[in-house]
Amino acid sequence: MRWLLRALLCTPLHAGDPVLLQTRRGALVQDRLPGLTTAARSLPSGSPDISRP
Repeated sequence: MRWLLRALLCTPLHAGDPVLLQTRRGALVQDRLPGLTTAARSLPSGSPDISRP
């Protein structure tokens, strides 16, 4: 089975905040992809440098 999911992954700004995975239609689906949300929690904190091209 193959499927495509287009979603936004929002990592926490502060320790203890939840990881959010939201579809393009606005549904929260982080409970459906626990492996992805667990991996996202292990990402380093910080914001991306949006000033670089």
